[in-house]
Amino acid sequence: MRTGRPRDPLVTQRALAATWDLLSTKGYSALRIDDIATSCGIAKTTLYRRWPSLAHIVVDAVVSRIGDRTFTPTDDPVADLRAVSSMLVQSVNAGKDSWVSIALSLHEQSDSELRLRYRERIIDPVRELLAEVLERTALAGCLATTIPTDQLADMLIGGTVYRLVFLHSPLTEDEVTTIIGGLLTAR
Repeated sequence: MRTGRPRDPLVTQRALAATWDLLSTKGYSALRIDDIATSCGIAKTTLYRRWPSLAHIVVDAVVSRIGDRTFTPTDDPVADLRAVSSMLVQSVNAGKDSWVSIALSLHEQSDSELRLRYRERIIDPVRELLAEVLERTALAGCLATTIPTDQLADMLIGGTVYRLVFLHSPLTEDEVTTIIGGLLTAR
């Protein structure tokens, strides 16, 4: 049981906002916990009580910008596939001028703790969600491909990021509908 004063949620918000601002201007390789503490006016010890490392606070700052990507499955795996695909494309597209470029720059870092934390908090949940709904769709006999669902999830996510980052042409809802329709058996 926790004793003492309850944590002030504004401290977390201020720290994540300062981290985001500094990431946006300095980049990860030039960022230090001292910079975050100074920027948000929070003691460095307070930051370390909430985040054990720079990698933790940086990934949490990115997660806070991505927004909610939770999904509650229904009994209809095809409808779920459409809904999850649409949600993920909207999330990536919404990050066009904000979190996507910072997230991609984190992948270039040699900090193994950062890459692991990033994968656990940002990549794996989305990949697992999409692979799970693809697997449910396949088990229902509605998926018209034998590509393993985890590989198919990677292709769909990778294609979405590729379109946005390299072609500067975000997928539209109509295109998502067409792509998912092409993966499904005739119903």
